[in-house]
Amino acid sequence: MIYILTKEERKIIIEKKFKILEIKNILKEFNKNIKGIEIIKVLEEKEIKKINEIYSEYIKTYNNNSKINTIKNKINYKTSESEICKKIIENINIKNNNEYFLYCQNKVWIKIKILDSYNSIKFLFNHQNHQFLLMETNMKKIIEFGLDSRDEYNFIIDIWNT
Repeated sequence: MIYILTKEERKIIIEKKFKILEIKNILKEFNKNIKGIEIIKVLEEKEIKKINEIYSEYIKTYNNNSKINTIKNKINYKTSESEICKKIIENINIKNNNEYFLYCQNKVWIKIKILDSYNSIKFLFNHQNHQFLLMETNMKKIIEFGLDSRDEYNFIIDIWNT
């Protein structure tokens, strides 16, 4: 007996194939230059559901309440790259062998392990246009680094406890 897929089933399969292709492209780009990080795995849809809920709450809280100030530290954008990396490491307390969920793009999260704190931060700093977002694997903390409209002359480190 031959089973013919419905239009909806075909659509779901095509969407999954595009998501897989997108993830492969992200990882290909990561693997070209990656230093100090081990990619443990790409998280699947069922795994990222809770992560996306927490992340959405962070975004909603951040956008809806300007009184909430999650800024942990500011680093002048004219600071040297090596100093920026050192300050990030100090402020987010990143250590070798720590594991995090890293937000790549388009709701793609990967689980990473820090092998070398300095080189991993340097890679993350340079990889995604001087900004990145990490979530602790216990999902208790979100760490975001980058430039934003709250302060146009400094990189900002936001730490949000979930």
